[in-house]
Amino acid sequence: MSFQLNGTTLVKYTGTEEHVTVPDGVTTIGRAMFYGCKSMKTLTLPASISRIDEQEFWRCESLTDVYYAGSPAQWAEIEKTDDFRLPYTATLYFNATAPEETESTPEPVV
Repeated sequence: MSFQLNGTTLVKYTGTEEHVTVPDGVTTIGRAMFYGCKSMKTLTLPASISRIDEQEFWRCESLTDVYYAGSPAQWAEIEKTDDFRLPYTATLYFNATAPEETESTPEPVV
């Protein structure tokens, strides 16, 4: 993956992969990290995430699935900016990894 880290903060992503996995141990997703990543279809986030900065998923029209390794309660505890939102095209899955990384497909959140 094409990530640049500053400690445990993801500060830059320059890749064009369809399936993106943020490394374990990352605690912060920096501002506009995935802005305009039109090729990204799935994103896997580790449970270590504690902050998501602004504009991180803007113009990610192809993003359909976000797999978060933590629980719904952990997701609720993540510090998010006021303008945080996943693209309307994306489904968020909890306690999950991307299907190609697991033998079972997680149930979507309703």
